[in-house]
Amino acid sequence: MKLGDRIENARNELKKLSEDDAEETALKTIANKKHQEDLEAEEHRQRYIQECAEMEKANAARNQQQMREWEIRQGIDSERAVIEALTRQNETEEFQQLLLKQVSTGLKSSEMSDEDELTLAELSKHTNRKMITFNGIPNATTNCGGIPNGYEGFNWDNVGYINEYFARAQYKDCGFVNAFSNGGKYVAFNWAANPMLISSTNKHVFDVYSLVANAAHNDNLPLTITGLQRGNETYKKTVTLQLKEPQIIELNWPRIDTLHLQASGDSPHSKWFDLSQFILSCLNIGLFQTAS
Repeated sequence: MKLGDRIENARNELKKLSEDDAEETALKTIANKKHQEDLEAEEHRQRYIQECAEMEKANAARNQQQMREWEIRQGIDSERAVIEALTRQNETEEFQQLLLKQVSTGLKSSEMSDEDELTLAELSKHTNRKMITFNGIPNATTNCGGIPNGYEGFNWDNVGYINEYFARAQYKDCGFVNAFSNGGKYVAFNWAANPMLISSTNKHVFDVYSLVANAAHNDNLPLTITGLQRGNETYKKTVTLQLKEPQIIELNWPRIDTLHLQASGDSPHSKWFDLSQFILSCLNIGLFQTAS
């Protein structure tokens, strides 16, 4: 081989070695970069795991604190609920006692103390109860007539009203004269001795706690009271009414939409009348509620 050829071959080998070294160096650089990226990724992963653990620990502590606060609040709320329930019970009992005092003793409003009248009104307002009387009937005459539908939010089927002075003048031997002991100038009665039907005008339900009633003509008059919801009988009670003694009839029936009252039979007190009529002085009800 000629000298020139040997020199050229040597040059080519050197060039090839240089290229191999460059490639190896490049590969090492790439490998080092990849290794560094892996290290950074692992560091980031470890940092993320640590942050998640710290966050979980913080959330657990916060949840535990919230649970303690909730338990404390529940205890306070429960205690408050018990106190409020007892207060409502006491107010209700006081309300009924005042009503009983007003009716059973025959007190007129002018004879009640101002304190009793104020207490009765306040208790009626704060116990979610409403006392329905018949003194506010629109366009009521000074004798008798029918109670219009819509009065106090109810439909009044076969329910009439009568004025105190008219009753005392025309029916002095009947139970009407004994029904005005609560100071009202008007009371209600079942028109023509037909069953009395009282229903909410808006189809809402209501609670009925009690009513005050007495017989109009017959002694020992049986009165059957029925509570209905959507036409279904849910409650029923029969009592005996007297002519001279209005009585509080306890019901405590929740969530009805209709009250049906029907009287029948027994002996007439007066020779002039033999009618199964009864008189309603007032109703003690709860506020209207949406039917479920």
